[in-house]
Amino acid sequence: MKKIFMIFLLPIYIFAYIAYNKVAFVIGNAEYKEGKLYKSDKDAIKIGEFLEDKGFKVYPYTNLTKSSMRRVIKSMASKISKNGTALFYFSGHGMEVDGENYLIPINNSGIDDEVDLADRSISLSYIIRKLQRSPSKINIVMVDACRNNPFAFSKGNKGLTSVPDDKLKDTFLVFAGATKQTIPDDGLFRKKFIEYANKPLSLEDLFATIRGEFRDRGRNGIYTRDRTVGIFKFSGNKPVVYKSKWITPTNSQCTGGKMYKGVCKTKWKEAKNICSSLGGRLPSRDELKEEIRKCGGIIDSYKKNRANKSYQACYKNNGFNNNDWYWSSSAYVDNRGDEGVVDFNDDNYDYAYSSELFDGLVRCVRDGQ
Repeated sequence: MKKIFMIFLLPIYIFAYIAYNKVAFVIGNAEYKEGKLYKSDKDAIKIGEFLEDKGFKVYPYTNLTKSSMRRVIKSMASKISKNGTALFYFSGHGMEVDGENYLIPINNSGIDDEVDLADRSISLSYIIRKLQRSPSKINIVMVDACRNNPFAFSKGNKGLTSVPDDKLKDTFLVFAGATKQTIPDDGLFRKKFIEYANKPLSLEDLFATIRGEFRDRGRNGIYTRDRTVGIFKFSGNKPVVYKSKWITPTNSQCTGGKMYKGVCKTKWKEAKNICSSLGGRLPSRDELKEEIRKCGGIIDSYKKNRANKSYQACYKNNGFNNNDWYWSSSAYVDNRGDEGVVDFNDDNYDYAYSSELFDGLVRCVRDGQ
């Protein structure tokens, strides 16, 4: 009797992760089941916008459960380039238990003792170890927590505890308050960080300046530990050398529009004004279509482009990362009130789009490019 062997070939999907030189993971928890906060999520949003302006690829999150926080933390390494800078910022509730610091997710009801707290929260050491195992060269961990104590069982247990230097290789750690102390939910750390990070200060000098301001106000100083090698500054005093002709407006620069999945979206006239204010202009349709071709895309062939994973990864890596229309400077044929747009995702052809009625995405070309 002949034996018949059947071999089933399963499709293999290759997912391309895009790594960045400066990456920030920003979490702000406020909508707690126990001990709701009012500033922490807003602080995280402002920090994220600032870091984006400073050239970081920002992954912002608010009001995360424990499972969501773990997913974010586990994904960090794949988004960081070799010898890059990784920043982790958390605002919300935090607490020390048995010498370990914990960051608390929003689903914190039913925590009756320290054992529950440790089981239901994310340890700071877990986050630091994940960063240390990434390809990064410098890790910056900012914990803007301990805003008050929401748990009746731990009224005598305030704040976070110090972290041994041997646990902080390649890491700069900062707490927004002194150890064993709570801090007000007033956004002061965020305000002072943005103020002084706009100056060409090293991490050590930056947070020393903030510490001095806190003490001048009669507030507990901040806690820092530095185990990094080299000097990092959020703002430098050297001329900027641009690697790309493209300008991507940030949230604070998206005047008259709104951010849609990380990209400025607005009317055509506002898009022109935004580009002009940033020292650039809207691209022509031909310039946008050239970006499609550079990545191996085919104009007016959405089926092939949709199936081309390499093409999709390429245009996203080049900053065109949205399923929507990008404004061009070119009028579409002779249609009055219409301007040309180009879609990078599926239906990547140029088309007429009413400049007065609809919003499109904005990327600008630098003057002289």
